[in-house]
Amino acid sequence: MPRFIMTAKLTSVAIKGFMAKGDDRRPVLDKLVSSAGGTLVEHYFITGDADVMMILDADNVGVPAKVAMIVGSEGIATDFNTHCVWSTAEFAKLASEAGSAASGYIPPGA
Repeated sequence: MPRFIMTAKLTSVAIKGFMAKGDDRRPVLDKLVSSAGGTLVEHYFITGDADVMMILDADNVGVPAKVAMIVGSEGIATDFNTHCVWSTAEFAKLASEAGSAASGYIPPGA
């Protein structure tokens, strides 16, 4: 099953909510991702360009898109980024398949 990493920036609404009631959001996020059709692997608060990161397994990119729409519509987070990720073994298989498919490709100007 494909794995996705989502990042987002928290809004002031979210930060005020955390400060008012510092509860563990994991159960809520588990339910949210499940209702969108995926499985939450992990959720982290992070530093850098984003404030939160979720790792989830889903059949397709529509699942993280639904999660972003739901959370974004509540004004909790913005600037969502979603990345499909591969393990080293999965990437090795993709690279091998790409090598086989490359024989039919003609680059521009060739």
